[in-house]
Amino acid sequence: MGWIAPPRLPDVHTWDKPLIGPAMKGKDEVRSISRGGGFRVKQPHSCFPKTEAPCSGQQTEPIDWSKMKAFKNPNFNDRLATSGAAKSAALARFRARAEDPAIAEQRTERALRAAERQRLAAERAEARRVEQEQQAVQAAADELAARTELEARQVREIDEQVELEAQRKKDRDARYAARKARKAG
Repeated sequence: MGWIAPPRLPDVHTWDKPLIGPAMKGKDEVRSISRGGGFRVKQPHSCFPKTEAPCSGQQTEPIDWSKMKAFKNPNFNDRLATSGAAKSAALARFRARAEDPAIAEQRTERALRAAERQRLAAERAEARRVEQEQQAVQAAADELAARTELEARQVREIDEQVELEAQRKKDRDARYAARKARKAG
C-alpha cells in the first residue's frame, strides 16, 4: 500500500466517527490522521462500536479555548513580583503560626522538656564528677595502702635478715668457743 497524503485538518475536529483512510475502506484497522502528516495506526476496528457513539476517551465536543489559561511569558519584573509575593505569603504564614496559641503551648512544653533534659544532664554530670572524685580518692587510698604494705614487708624482711645474721653469729661464736674448749682441754 502506498503513502496517502493526509487531508487538511480543521482547527477543531469532532471525533464523532473514526477517520478511515480512503485505501482502508473495509479493512480491520483504522488509521487516524495526524497533524504532522501521514496516517498513524490507532486501534483495531473492534474498538469502535457498531453504533455511532464514540469510544471513551474520544472527544465529542469542540474545545473551548477561551476557558483555558494562556501561557504568558513573564519578564524579570513579573518574576521578581511573584517571588516577592510568595515570600510575603510565607512570612505571613510564619507570623500567623507564631501567634497561634496551640503552637505557643507546644513551644512551652518543648522548652520545659528541654529544661528537664538539661537538669537531668547536669545531675548526671555532677554524679559522674562525684564518682570520678570518689574513684580518685579510692585509687589514692589503694596506692597508699599498697605502698605502706610494701614498706612494712621490706621492714619485716630487713628485721628477719638482721635476726638471721644475729643467730648465725651466735651459732658461729658458739662453735668457735667449743673448738677452743676442745683444743684447751
